[in-house]
Amino acid sequence: MDMWSAGCVFFEIVSLNPLFPGSNELDQISKIHDVLGTPDGAVLRKFKQSRAMRFDFPPKKGSGISRLIPRSSSESLSLMYEMLQYEPEERTSSKAALQHPYFKELRVAEKQAATLRRAIGAVQQGENSGTPNSIDNLWRIARQGRRPVRQTTYTSFTILTG
Repeated sequence: MDMWSAGCVFFEIVSLNPLFPGSNELDQISKIHDVLGTPDGAVLRKFKQSRAMRFDFPPKKGSGISRLIPRSSSESLSLMYEMLQYEPEERTSSKAALQHPYFKELRVAEKQAATLRRAIGAVQQGENSGTPNSIDNLWRIARQGRRPVRQTTYTSFTILTG
């Protein structure tokens, strides 16, 4: 899957609707132009060189993706726009997309989970066991990072959530 397609799927996951629901090729192109606007002349010339069909599109300013998902975060919109560049060379790469600020909170949570797994493993292997502060050490490690950890206690076990 290329980044354009991934951007369309990303939009669909966020909005629960297809981004460009065209009924045929021309309708599809029209829907793309309605949202993103008509590509500039240089991009259109590249498309014309690679296609046997003749096409000329009147210049159109797109309405933008944010109008379609107004409650979406600026980070998600930024990533979508980077994925949906007309010019393939200007689209973000998959590696760069994963480093986008949209995924920052997820990366922080993954680091916290890995740290917590290591700490729990150390306690299970007997390190710090028997000392009054071994649970306190787990909490200290779990609380490192941006988001606080909440403790929910059930009858027989405790769940740490971030």
